[in-house]
Amino acid sequence: MDPRLNTGDWAQVFGEPVVASWDATHTYEPESAMRVEVCHGSTVSAAPFTREDVAEILYFHSNPDDHESGNLGDWDGCVVGRLKDGRYVACSGWCDYSGWG
Repeated sequence: MDPRLNTGDWAQVFGEPVVASWDATHTYEPESAMRVEVCHGSTVSAAPFTREDVAEILYFHSNPDDHESGNLGDWDGCVVGRLKDGRYVACSGWCDYSGWG
């Protein structure tokens, strides 16, 4: 996995369980669910994917870089990439004190 995606914030964006920062034996279920959408009539697969499936990152934005480094409060991020199966993806997410959106 690309190290930039190996954070709890990006786990939330991809709809994956999040390991608790204070106890690696405890995980949270994601507050958001990944949606895979394709253009109407497209023959491209709408199969789900994970952070492990990202082969190449073409664009990356994370603000702040990582909540786990002590940056609490608002966060937003966006990544555009190519999956190992050849599909291109764009994923984004944000959170504030009220939760994930």
